[in-house]
Amino acid sequence: LAFNYQVKDDVVSFTTDAAISENEIIIDPTPNLVYATYFGGEGFESTYDQVIDSEGSIYLIGSSNSSQGIATSGSYQSTLAGVLDITMSKFSGDNNLEWSTYYGGSSEEGGYDAVFSQGKLFVCGFTYSENGIASEGSFQNQLNGIINGVFCCFSPNGELNWGSYFGMNNDFFYGIDSFDNLIGLVGRSQSVELPLEGEFYKTSNNGNADGIIVTSDLEGNIVYNSFAGGSGNDELYQISISNEFGIFMIGRTESSDLPVTDNAINQQLSNSSDAMFIGMTLQYSPQFISFYGNVGDEVFTGLTRFQNTMYLVGRTTSGTSLTTANAYQTSQEGTSDLLLTELNENFEITYCTLFGGSGFDEGRKVLVDESGIYLVGLSSSSDGIATENSLQQEINVYPEEFYGDAFISKFDFNQGLLWSTYFGDFSYEDIRGLGIFNSELIISGAIGSSENFPSNYQSPISTANAYQDNHSGLSDGFIARFDAVTGVREYDS
Repeated sequence: LAFNYQVKDDVVSFTTDAAISENEIIIDPTPNLVYATYFGGEGFESTYDQVIDSEGSIYLIGSSNSSQGIATSGSYQSTLAGVLDITMSKFSGDNNLEWSTYYGGSSEEGGYDAVFSQGKLFVCGFTYSENGIASEGSFQNQLNGIINGVFCCFSPNGELNWGSYFGMNNDFFYGIDSFDNLIGLVGRSQSVELPLEGEFYKTSNNGNADGIIVTSDLEGNIVYNSFAGGSGNDELYQISISNEFGIFMIGRTESSDLPVTDNAINQQLSNSSDAMFIGMTLQYSPQFISFYGNVGDEVFTGLTRFQNTMYLVGRTTSGTSLTTANAYQTSQEGTSDLLLTELNENFEITYCTLFGGSGFDEGRKVLVDESGIYLVGLSSSSDGIATENSLQQEINVYPEEFYGDAFISKFDFNQGLLWSTYFGDFSYEDIRGLGIFNSELIISGAIGSSENFPSNYQSPISTANAYQDNHSGLSDGFIARFDAVTGVREYDS
């Protein structure tokens, strides 16, 4: 049943369309696990992202070296072509596998990120292969150097619309986003030049590696490309494109000569590496370039925009030096804590908090809707994570081979923790996909095998109605659905 609820002055109120007059009502914001499944073959699978379309179908993006258990009959590429291939899989809203395909050539590929736009699936990653990538008439039809970025477009039915290489030598795409008829991509490059000539923010790579910024139209034709960074190592991980923030990117820098703007949060590199923020107008003019960090190590791997706020999640070892006065957690409890930072449309920090326990904690993705802020990450902490009555209140630990668990948390907009839970068996987990559809919270990622553990340390995540009940190989993908409470928490006083 779907409920919207709120708490004000110690009074809980709720609304629902369900018939509840003769039922007992328990008001608890913690969601229940309603479905979970493994997905993989006999080898290694890693799921790096998910996207959800308007029908509630889930597209998993990742990599595989399994020769079976992945591709469906009649798929675009039904056999593993090389050492490691990109994989794309579509599950319907009722958890049936509609199609699944490999995409790659005779060497190695990896799929990192995806976006669903204008009824099509756009995917980015990297490739070592000299074949199996480019379609006829693509922007770049051959591999240059050793490694190139790869970006492609598939239909909702699993048909390749187009695919292209990108780069001159040692190039990777990590993040992708869309806006109107524009696709934006970010990553890293060791190329000395970029494929498209024109007016650039940064024309040359004067470090060992630079971040790269690329935009294309929906047909894969490059509109803009540029390096980003200074004389050290730089890379960009994620991108968000909007009217409010323009083209906003997060990454990491070791360059003390990063060309920061006057409105930068930090004007100087504070350690051997810092987080890096770059904001450009939709016309590709830099409007915000900044270091972000302190004496420790910072990295952001997830971002999302909601209304006029940008939400960033990652990790830090700098402790209290970054938190704002209203932070949920101001003191660093372990070797690394999750870091949640919020920026307004003027690129000013409005909120920053730590979250974690006595071990290692890191944020992976962030999602925001009208009801609050959802975070997923990794934890080795046995404390400071799970709330009372959550799905999994204790971390699952195999004594001889400890990996940690994933976790899922939800905060309200008043910096309060609504609920938080571990998620995993006794191996390792990494949540990379996070979404909401019809009041369900949907996560996905990679999970290691615990099949060789003693029986008392085997705790499958799958539910009774799973598509795949158990591990199939060294590492599998997974999908899990929760009956999350979402919706607008407005209140007539």
